[in-house]
Amino acid sequence: MPTSPRYNIAAYFIAITSVTLVLVFKLLIIAPLDGETPFLLFYGAIVISTWYGGLLPGAVSVILATLMAWYFFTPPYNSFYITGAEALFRLSLFLFEATIVVYFVHSLRKVREQDKEQEQSAKLIAQDTKDDALLLNMLQITAPLGMCFWDSELRYVRVNPVMASMSGLSAAAHIGKTVDEVMPNFRETVKSVLDTGKPILNQELSHIRHSLLGDSLEHFLISYYRVRDDDGRVFGVGALMLDITERKKIEEEKAQLIESLKRQRERLDFLVRASEILSSSLDYETTLRSIAEIAVPTIADWCAVDIMQTDQRVERLAVTHVDPKKVEWAYELNRKYPPKPEDPNGVYQIIRTGIPEFYPDIPDELLVATVKDPEILQIMRDLGLKSAMNIPLKARGRGLGMLQLVMAESGRRYTPEDFTLGQELANRAAIAVDNARLYREATQINNKSLE
Repeated sequence: MPTSPRYNIAAYFIAITSVTLVLVFKLLIIAPLDGETPFLLFYGAIVISTWYGGLLPGAVSVILATLMAWYFFTPPYNSFYITGAEALFRLSLFLFEATIVVYFVHSLRKVREQDKEQEQSAKLIAQDTKDDALLLNMLQITAPLGMCFWDSELRYVRVNPVMASMSGLSAAAHIGKTVDEVMPNFRETVKSVLDTGKPILNQELSHIRHSLLGDSLEHFLISYYRVRDDDGRVFGVGALMLDITERKKIEEEKAQLIESLKRQRERLDFLVRASEILSSSLDYETTLRSIAEIAVPTIADWCAVDIMQTDQRVERLAVTHVDPKKVEWAYELNRKYPPKPEDPNGVYQIIRTGIPEFYPDIPDELLVATVKDPEILQIMRDLGLKSAMNIPLKARGRGLGMLQLVMAESGRRYTPEDFTLGQELANRAAIAVDNARLYREATQINNKSLE
């Protein structure tokens, strides 16, 4: 019931008006006076006043009704004198009964107010529940996280579009299906969480998404937790999924960049060491042998240096490998099968043309196409060659020799960056060879002049 000041004034007005209307009705309609039941209609006014106004307006109506009954309907009439015990008794009885009526009506009014409050509370709770359910649905649908709930039978009860996208089915198509039917690779994890109650947090998962644009690899972090109420009853397992594909991509790019910078630094360090060795001596045969030694195993499993002599004959000055026995075997192979100037492929052709050869991968078909001698072909196959670079040594427009770098036992394969490094090493080696030859020629001329 309202309790504002305006309503309180109206309640007293209703009490006074209802009692007054009863008086007027009795005086004008019931003629001339109702001596038998002078108080009967006043009970109605008291009930109305109490029901709509409460305890105090009801009490006001009782007082007014008593005074009016006393003055107008108790002999001697139209006065407040009481001439007999019977009149006093009847008036006192009316006051007592009216008070009882006010009490009971007020009690009924309070019960009704409580019922209304409970009804209103129930409506508010129902509305809140409805709003909470709507809010939960909106959170699930719009959340950028994958959300899912399986019941104790491992059936899908709730799943939002982000989580549903992993299986390629719509969210609605999941409901009622078991995890075995949709994502069988989840079953073991979900069952473990359901049985043990131990959550599994931030489990990394990779998933291949198939689409019309092709397949793409996606990465996720998924957390699983058991759902139960305050009484310990288990309802099922919930899951939250975070897409970390972009983060993984950035991490991989960062790792690749760090690895690339590391390789570049290693290449620079290698070139610095090579330059120091090349500048340390004017005996180019010794220098080239040192270069071949530092090339293995940094940039090659095999390294060989061939130099064109003044008689236009190619001589192998250096061969390096981690296994000394294989070094001797390589020299023996070169002596047994020396390169021929007329060969369309090989060291003579590279020195003449100055064009390097780069083989990032050496399949058997390439060996068959380039090596015509069956015995040499078998030897090449036995070496297990994986990748190779044949780079000319060229200075002042003249071909001086060839640097050969080969990957075999390590299984590594050359990249374009490795090819660039090999060319840089060959250029520096060629300059060192040319300078050493010029120094040797100048020394020989001086010696002859002194003679």
